[in-house]
Amino acid sequence: MRQLASIQRVLAVEPIEGKDLIETITVLGWKVIVGKGDFQAGDLCVYVQADVLLPEEERFEFLRKRCYSEKYGGFVIRTIKFGKNYSQGIAFPLSILDPHERGWMSGAEMQDVSDSLGAKPYNIYDLEEEKAVYAHGRLWRFFYHLGVVKPKIDKMPSFP
Repeated sequence: MRQLASIQRVLAVEPIEGKDLIETITVLGWKVIVGKGDFQAGDLCVYVQADVLLPEEERFEFLRKRCYSEKYGGFVIRTIKFGKNYSQGIAFPLSILDPHERGWMSGAEMQDVSDSLGAKPYNIYDLEEEKAVYAHGRLWRFFYHLGVVKPKIDKMPSFP
């Protein structure tokens, strides 16, 4: 099972051309956009992968504008595009974890902290359940016109 949130080492820090307040860090080979000066190469961070649902808690409130999903009652971490750059997940400082859990982290690289953050797996395709029904109808019509599928009923169903 994949680690939804884990302690990882920042491999590289790169400036973003034309941006003064943000920069890109590399964690596990993924690019993540963070605030300028938040991390240095070699620092430990809490990396949360894309397609993860974080609970509605005070420590994640700064994510409300971009990530909050009323349907799921939490913050959905997705791949987000800022200009020409992508952020594939999110990186937090170790201070996001509870103080009693930080004591053992001196050598805790790659430690799974999903339970500590309340991170749950999130299926990106569940977001558009309503559109899936419509898309299925469109695909069915496409294959019907190609002659691949035949209707099993006497009259054609109506589509929106």
